Amino acid sequence: MMNTIKRYPFQLWVLISNLGVVAWLQVHGHQMLQTGQNFINENQGLITNGLNTVKLHPIWLIAIGIVFLVILSLVKKTLKIVLTLLNLLLLAKLVGAI
Repeated sequence: MMNTIKRYPFQLWVLISNLGVVAWLQVHGHQMLQTGQNFINENQGLITNGLNTVKLHPIWLIAIGIVFLVILSLVKKTLKIVLTLLNLLLLAKLVGAI
C-alpha cells in the first residue's frame, strides 16, 4: 500500500478530493435542488420570455455564441502566454539567472 501511495500520490489526492466532493453533494444536494426549483418557479415568466426570444431570433443566439467563443479563445491565448512567461521566470530563478 505504501508503495502505491509513493508511486501515485497525485492520483490518490484526486481520489480523496473526489470522495470529499461526493460526500458534500450528498449532504447539500437536496438543498441545491430545492433552491433551483424555487428559482425556476419564481422566474418562470422571464424564462418563457427568453425562450420565445430565442425562437423568434435564433441568429442572435448564434452571434452571441460566436462572440463568446472569440472572447474565450483570446482569454485562452492570453493565459497561455502569461503562464509561459511565469514558467520561464521560475526556470530562470531555479537556474540562478535572476
